[in-house]
Amino acid sequence: MMGQIKWWLSGFMMLLLQGATLTAHAACSGGTDVGGMIFQELPFDGAGNNTYGLKNPNESGIEGVTVTLSDVNGASHTRVTDGNGAWDSAGLNLDYPVRVEFSWSQSWLKSSPNGGDSATSVQFASASDCNLDFGLYVPADYHAGGLPDYVIPSYVNGDGRGDGANDAALYEAPYVATGLNGSGGTTATQLADVQDLGSVWGVAYHKSNKRLYVSALMKRHVGFANSPGSIYVMDYNGVTPNYLGTFDLQGVAPGNGGDAIDFGNVCRSAGCAGSGTGIASDYELPSSKGSPNIDLDAFSKVGKVAYGDIDMQPDSNYLWAVNLFQRALIRVDVSGNPVNSAPSDVAQYALSGLPGYPSAGSGEMRPWGLGFYEDKGYLGVVNDATSGSMTDLLAYVLEFDPNNIASGFTTVLSFNPNGQRSVFLGAFYPWKDVWTSAGHVNPNPEQDITLTLSGRVAHHAQPILSDIEFDENGDMFISLADRFGHQMGAQNYWAVSGAVNLTSAEAKGDTKKACKTTSGYEFEGSANCPSIANSEFIQDLSGNGTTENAEGASALLKGSRQIMSVSIDPNPAATGAQYMDSQGVMTYGLDDGEYNNWYAIYQNTTVELFDKANGLGDIELLTESAPIEVGNRVWLDTDGDGIQDAGEDGIGGVEVDLMCGGNYANATTDSNGQFFFSNTAGGNASFMTAGQSCTISIDSGQAAIQDYSLTLQDADGKTNNDAITDIRDSDAVVFGSKAQVTFTVGNAGENNHSLDIGFTEAVCSLEVPVVNASCNDGGTASDPSDDTFSYTINLNGANTGASYNIGGDDVRSGLAYGSEQGPFGSFPISGGGISLTLTDVDDAACMLADVTVTAPAACSNAVDVELTKTVDKSSALRGEVVVYTLNARNTSANDATGVQVTDVLPAGVTYTSDDGAGAYSSATGVWNIGDLAAGQDAVLNITVTVD
Repeated sequence: MMGQIKWWLSGFMMLLLQGATLTAHAACSGGTDVGGMIFQELPFDGAGNNTYGLKNPNESGIEGVTVTLSDVNGASHTRVTDGNGAWDSAGLNLDYPVRVEFSWSQSWLKSSPNGGDSATSVQFASASDCNLDFGLYVPADYHAGGLPDYVIPSYVNGDGRGDGANDAALYEAPYVATGLNGSGGTTATQLADVQDLGSVWGVAYHKSNKRLYVSALMKRHVGFANSPGSIYVMDYNGVTPNYLGTFDLQGVAPGNGGDAIDFGNVCRSAGCAGSGTGIASDYELPSSKGSPNIDLDAFSKVGKVAYGDIDMQPDSNYLWAVNLFQRALIRVDVSGNPVNSAPSDVAQYALSGLPGYPSAGSGEMRPWGLGFYEDKGYLGVVNDATSGSMTDLLAYVLEFDPNNIASGFTTVLSFNPNGQRSVFLGAFYPWKDVWTSAGHVNPNPEQDITLTLSGRVAHHAQPILSDIEFDENGDMFISLADRFGHQMGAQNYWAVSGAVNLTSAEAKGDTKKACKTTSGYEFEGSANCPSIANSEFIQDLSGNGTTENAEGASALLKGSRQIMSVSIDPNPAATGAQYMDSQGVMTYGLDDGEYNNWYAIYQNTTVELFDKANGLGDIELLTESAPIEVGNRVWLDTDGDGIQDAGEDGIGGVEVDLMCGGNYANATTDSNGQFFFSNTAGGNASFMTAGQSCTISIDSGQAAIQDYSLTLQDADGKTNNDAITDIRDSDAVVFGSKAQVTFTVGNAGENNHSLDIGFTEAVCSLEVPVVNASCNDGGTASDPSDDTFSYTINLNGANTGASYNIGGDDVRSGLAYGSEQGPFGSFPISGGGISLTLTDVDDAACMLADVTVTAPAACSNAVDVELTKTVDKSSALRGEVVVYTLNARNTSANDATGVQVTDVLPAGVTYTSDDGAGAYSSATGVWNIGDLAAGQDAVLNITVTVD
């Protein structure tokens, strides 16, 4: 309980110290000005609460945010927030009302969830107001409330197949856990067994998918569950976490080209023990956790095989990992929740091939740690000084752009790992791959393993820059693991062939601070980054009072002003010896570096666990995915220009609908015309997910807007998917009887407060009508000269009267909107088209002039029929029979219809009969042929008798 009391006291002191940073700017006068504060929202307020949307004393102002002020007369002014995040309008003499718009360049900062002091990036003031505040936040830092749990790997001696198979390989504990696990202290939860995970270190949590990833570790005395390239997956979507399985990157061909991914190997069987390198028992791991072992090949391969750190790139689906064997960075797209098979999108980047990677000189560059801050990634590397010279021992923090890693690295910090460090049995030395100690205190620790006089505890600290964390001020906290803590165990054999000597190791890791300055970073102990009492900043003393008890992993909850460090003997000296030989977590205050709380995961001095060697892995906070919020303002656009102006009010009481796929939500605008939808648990749109296409719509028949019409869309030239800049115009279009905005939901935490819908005074308007003209052949299909045309018309409009009239070349009245009217008229095609004027029956100004009805092509076709006539004899006597033959041929390219031929019989003959096509009348002489196709003949034979 003592630790918790100090923790709360530290938080209270922090509130007092920092409270002055969040006050309105002194120059903002309550009588004439507007002003406020742009502040960064943090997930923790120093008193155990999450208060997004409210300005807390531990939340700092943001410098450099642009504030655009537009008053009712159209005057526009610009201000920029000062070093405290404050702004004001002093000296501008604004005419109210005033519109206030905030814009910023930091892509990693997003508009905070609406509420309280945070508001949105557009605000309105009807009079002087010095509290126009706005909150921005980093979605990756989000946490929903209270204090989160954390997870941490644990190790058990042996191959993990025997009596230790069901022991814990991964624990979960509350942030405020204290005391000794299960022995009067908080009880930790066992998440996964040794037989499932084996030896693991790196831990990363994908918040939006609720998947936890844990990577394989090359650790002496502890076996892999699968291969050195394995990443294990835990699912947090259910009521309780569930181990799903693993995916293996060993042998995967990177999508960006290059060699297949290789994590190296370790000899742990009789079959791989080469001649002259020892006997089988030198390499084999026992199945019993209580059996000492040599594990000879593993000693030199710690820090060189399998993975170093892993971490999720904020606001993305990318898992980053350090390949220790090939010394490369790996990027894996885990959006598809890979398990039991390799992911489809894997890229690997060899570090030595990237610009800016430091030269190793006489040693070797050894990467391990990862961290992300703002929009950059950070890689921790050490020169292992295998030259044997302490002067070559250097640590580096390298910055890179995760979205453009080809641009390479920038060294933001390089330092001597022994800087500000206790040297009594705790100095860092060059990496050592061969055990050469004879069991005594060696006078040259740079060259040999150093043992205490008792021979029971060994020291030979070797630095690994294993973890990187940043607080909300940008200060960097660097974890240094002791490689020797993974090369050794508790009461286990020396790394010598045939060894029978039992030795325990004491790891001597460290946690360092580097302060952010205007020019970069300064290491602790400098003028701009003071340490405590001329010593190191983080006072990492173990329970027995010795220095440097860190194991190389840390976690930091923004706003808590604390850092959690995985530690040996994580208890203050005041607790006495009862908690010695334990491992767990120490929590230190970031304002004074002092211990605030402690928690021991286990206590042990036997070979089964790791006593004072590294017995725990990375630590990861289980914070929630940031919610997604969309919406903003329905307003009356009084001048109809589609742009929000200072004097234009919001419209309250408007029902707004949200549709995402088959899911529906509803909200009502407040008195300022604002509406919001949120996918928080219990929110009004919990179904909304990143990447969805959704639609916001408003039924125009509602009482609040029934007398208005929709204003212009995108008048400012921005689209409704630009959540930061599209904040001045209306985004809706008319869809049936609704005003509708379609948009794509952003990633977690990318709140979209730009979906504005403007209405204006209802104005009658007519759309371009649909007009169709048709031809009438006048009953003579082969005579175009008498062809005429008529037309139909279909007209729609907005805010119209009951009907419309037609004027111009045709006159009609009382025509109904929205349906086809006509056909009207009979106009000669030969005269060309006609021009109409359409006018609303109630509003003479609501009209469309020069609506053209284009004359169609003639629908009759001209034809040419050729007629020949022959007689069967040139002369005949009275009483003889004569036959006349008529042949009609259609010689045109068009079919002829209704063809008639008139051929009256001559005097002196009497009609007897006829045969052939059509019908012939001897009385009139008319031959009705009928239809005659193009190129077709018709023949008629007429028989007569000579009188």
